[in-house]
Amino acid sequence: ESVAGVYVAKPGEFPITVRRAALERGVTKPELRRFAARNTWQERAGELETLFGDHSRVSVVVLMWNNSRLTIACLESLVYRSLYENLEVILVDNGSKPTESTLVTDWIRHNDKAEIVVVRNEDNRGFAAGMNAGIRVATGDYVVLLYIDTLLTPGWVRKMIRHFWRNAHFGILGPL
Repeated sequence: ESVAGVYVAKPGEFPITVRRAALERGVTKPELRRFAARNTWQERAGELETLFGDHSRVSVVVLMWNNSRLTIACLESLVYRSLYENLEVILVDNGSKPTESTLVTDWIRHNDKAEIVVVRNEDNRGFAAGMNAGIRVATGDYVVLLYIDTLLTPGWVRKMIRHFWRNAHFGILGPL
């Protein structure tokens, strides 16, 4: 039985129902394959999670000391691959050379999609003190600490904080 393109199959009838739906709609096998490839369980679950999932603020603190090339690559992956609407990016420049700092701040200024807070330490205070400078200005419910050699994969934010949703007793989490 179908209603507006929705087909319901009883256990064991799925292949027959798919064939019947294809015949009724005049759809070819290649079209069905393309449709199926775009509509995986993972895609559906991701859409539901987006609709009903946690929309907590996530602050990402990136620590930079010189090496503008790596820093920009890290920031690009953050800006274009996070796929998360409530993201705060904080760049802590830990006493970099002025030329290195300028290259990164110019990239930030000329990138329409990049909303990045920059904290500048006049000298290199080391990893812990540098990260703490970023944490102090963070406003997120979750705080992620990154060094500039990190390149992120698409959707990494939800994948990471999903572990906190599922395990309320977690206090800290590290990616692989």
